[in-house]
Amino acid sequence: MTKPELDLIAAIASAPEGSGRGIIRISGLGAATAIHELFSPDDPNWTQETSPRRWNGTFRLTAQSGSDAAGSCESSIPVAVYHWPSHRSYTGEPLIEIHAPGSPVLLERMLSGIFVRGVRPARRGEFTLRAFLAGKIDLVQAEGVLGTIDARDSDELKRALSQLAGGISRGFVEMRNDLLNLLADLEAGLDFTDEGLTFVTREDVLRRMDDALGYLQKLRLQAEERLWSRELPTVVITGPTNAGKSTLFNALAGEEAAIVSAEAGTTRDLVSRDVCWEGVALKLIDSAGDEAAPSVQVADGLRLRDEELQGATVVLICGDLKEELSFGIPGIDEAHTIQVRTKTDLQPPENLFLTEQKSTGVVSVSAKLGEGIVELRSAVLAQIRRRNEGEESLIGTTAARCRHSLDHGIEGLLRAKELVVSGEGDEFVTQELRMALEGLGEITGEVYTEDLLDRIFSRFCIGK
Repeated sequence: MTKPELDLIAAIASAPEGSGRGIIRISGLGAATAIHELFSPDDPNWTQETSPRRWNGTFRLTAQSGSDAAGSCESSIPVAVYHWPSHRSYTGEPLIEIHAPGSPVLLERMLSGIFVRGVRPARRGEFTLRAFLAGKIDLVQAEGVLGTIDARDSDELKRALSQLAGGISRGFVEMRNDLLNLLADLEAGLDFTDEGLTFVTREDVLRRMDDALGYLQKLRLQAEERLWSRELPTVVITGPTNAGKSTLFNALAGEEAAIVSAEAGTTRDLVSRDVCWEGVALKLIDSAGDEAAPSVQVADGLRLRDEELQGATVVLICGDLKEELSFGIPGIDEAHTIQVRTKTDLQPPENLFLTEQKSTGVVSVSAKLGEGIVELRSAVLAQIRRRNEGEESLIGTTAARCRHSLDHGIEGLLRAKELVVSGEGDEFVTQELRMALEGLGEITGEVYTEDLLDRIFSRFCIGK
């Protein structure tokens, strides 16, 4: 995608399927003039209005020619036109939205009449690209637009809307501006070296660098954590054979997806289902149980299970009432595990390890009777949300793009700090600081290339 010429563009902005209302969006200088011959509003002087306003009227459908001409003739339909005559629009330029009945065929016919009046089809993401180029949003917010469209559940939507509203950008811009001011202070000192003037002390330089590094390293850690969110969070059920894992899996999945048998070792491969609990989409995985001497087939299943465990969002460690629960798995953070006591319906109350349950937070369930399932789901969702906590956190696509730029900025700042600590001259410190700022500028778009814009906006659909 090349930087667009600021000519008139138009596209259908609503979903391609039929609906009660469809939207055609037009942006650029002369947007109102482009539909002047097609739109008949209640007020013929509507184009002279200087404030954003809605106008009701009719839109003329022109007769078609060629292969599409059969059955077509001139007619009019009722529409509402929303007109932003100045830069006070989403794109930062005059903007028209035509709201009409949502028939795809009707909208395409309206659009064809607009295209013959000096308007070209919009490219993917071009409306949002123009908003970025006009300074209405930055690149992080632009990706928030895409994240809002692509959100798979309420938690993803919440993060995307926060990013779109500038939740990440505000803190990041403040941090970057402080580094720019620090660079200006250091360079001012270089200009007055002969006069012996000092605009900033070494202690203040180190403090401001440490503040920026702390913020960036936290954001970098968030970016690493957020990469998993491009895939559904996974909940893996593990434990010994015949611990009731498959029965629990079926109860959590809400369907008979896994084979259940009194015989141990029934599950030899991974069984998974995508589920949605309280607006949170996730992948539930049942796995083979631990055996002292597993067969080749079971060993393969255990290997696959171990691979899933390493990337799991939450691990449910199961055990029935006849055995003590394992409170940890090598290589798995205990904060990401939940101990589950299964088959509580098979044992009398005195064998329920009540002391253990109260002191360690073990969740006791009877998947057969459905007891404890709601509590277990709540515990799983609480863990997932803890890993997602903080409205000002990156969505997955932004995290993937920004990792390199964050690394560039952090490494440059660390080099600059090392120079300050070792007593090197400010001319060397400012050089490293400039390089760090250049990398950080790519995140919000103060520094960008056509290739960067292409990679971001080509992921959008036409009309956005």
